[in-house]
Amino acid sequence: MRRLPWLFLALAACGDDSARKIIDAPPGQHDAPPMIDSPAQAMPVLVSVVFADGTPVPGVHVYFQNADSSVAGETMLDANGNARQVMNPGGYATALVPNVLIGGFGGGMQYTVATWAGVKPGDHLILTPPANTGGSVDTTLTIPLDAAGANIAQYLVSTTCGNGTQIQPPTGSGATNAVGTLSFPSDCSAADVMVTAVDSSNQPVSSFSIPGQPVTANEVIDYTAKTYDAAGTRTYTFNNFTLNDNAIEIADNFSTGRGQLYSGLGAPASQVDPATLTAPYPAQPAGSLDVIFASQQASLTTRNLAEWGTTGAYTQDWAAHLLPDFAMAPTLDTGTHVVSWTTTGGALTADYAGVATLAFRGTVTWAWGIVAPSGTQVAFPNLPTDVADLNIAAADNYTLNTVRVAKVPGGYDAARGTFFQSFTPVPTGATGTASYNDYLAPLTMTAKQKAPAKRDVMRRWIRPR
Repeated sequence: MRRLPWLFLALAACGDDSARKIIDAPPGQHDAPPMIDSPAQAMPVLVSVVFADGTPVPGVHVYFQNADSSVAGETMLDANGNARQVMNPGGYATALVPNVLIGGFGGGMQYTVATWAGVKPGDHLILTPPANTGGSVDTTLTIPLDAAGANIAQYLVSTTCGNGTQIQPPTGSGATNAVGTLSFPSDCSAADVMVTAVDSSNQPVSSFSIPGQPVTANEVIDYTAKTYDAAGTRTYTFNNFTLNDNAIEIADNFSTGRGQLYSGLGAPASQVDPATLTAPYPAQPAGSLDVIFASQQASLTTRNLAEWGTTGAYTQDWAAHLLPDFAMAPTLDTGTHVVSWTTTGGALTADYAGVATLAFRGTVTWAWGIVAPSGTQVAFPNLPTDVADLNIAAADNYTLNTVRVAKVPGGYDAARGTFFQSFTPVPTGATGTASYNDYLAPLTMTAKQKAPAKRDVMRRWIRPR
């Protein structure tokens, strides 16, 4: 969730600064003619492809296409990692990134492809692929032991850079501190850090947090002056739970401007109506959002609800926040380039859908993700082939890794720009809810499947650190 804010470009129009355009008096014989406003300039679509530290990704080709796949423009990124194009609304913008996603899998070429459908003038579309360094920055971390927690089994360290570690209490009596190694991704320069003491069931007992911890190789980080805040308990209630459905799993997570800081273990609510759960959760770090995540598995669907900015006992209408379930496995028509599926039930209508694919042809491997304003199908553009032919054909080996539909505050317009920074809907505003469904069953789209481990690579890209 390390991301740039949603941004609209604004180009100032020429002309006088009065909105009414009223001339005080008719011009005289020797007066200059009245000023005539220039036509308003169209707002370009801006695509930015940068690593998490803001460094431009090299070698990226960007295509801007109309809704019928005709090319409105194509270019390489500039020195700042940006590409701009004035185009009609409703088309596609696609970033083609070579040798970033899976550069360590051997010979041949590999590409990451990200497509935004239904783009509008003024959009700022951001792709943040993981850095392909494979390196890490190791630090030594010293934490205090929480003497007030007699039932502490271990200490969990989590950070907004997606990494973490477990630190075991030292054996014997008299110890007041514990030491562990915390490895950060090499592209992480600073992170919010949270240390949570948990019991033998990994439920929180106490915690403390540190905002903006600088990351330096071989650094010795000393938190021994920190004190722990005891965990509280929270009661969750979901009305309109359908009996005989699977249990709703509930967890409290904390997010900051740098990303997700803490992910709760989660626990099932009772399978009655209303469904309830009382569980511990850590003290909320200052400046963070408390995001309640609830999920439930149906026959072909994982249903998800996120709500943020709530305090105290939590109550929600479960049925009122459900999107339609997947009624069939999504399928790709390689002739029309359309992924489609049917749905059933639900109380809400999806704002957008995201699809992640992984394809193989000879020595070329590519991961292609697309987001589009739809809840039942997504149409890929027919990409130009000047760099490589990455349009999936019937003879290719390919897999649909992920299909997700979502409803979020502000709709697709609000989610489009940051979709490829955080596949999971991003909390916006002080309070809000988001619903999203994932297709659940394994997808086998062709007779041949290559290297199943590579499917997880797509997930690491589509859900960047």
